Amino acid sequence: MVLKNARVEDIAAKPAKPVALFYANFQRQEDVFFAIFEEELDHDIRELRQSTAGLDLEERLHALAQYLE
Repeated sequence: MVLKNARVEDIAAKPAKPVALFYANFQRQEDVFFAIFEEELDHDIRELRQSTAGLDLEERLHALAQYLE
């Protein structure tokens, strides 16, 4: 998810929700940042688990290193 130069109005309009509802869920800009960060982190963890299932430790470490590049 890339939100470069996105305005609150743009984000709130995406799922057709009013800006007031957006602010009801996110009191501060930091809250928005952490919500996006946590969502991306969860996605990365799921993707890594799927791609490394059945691999031994060395293969998993190699896959992790490649993923982080």
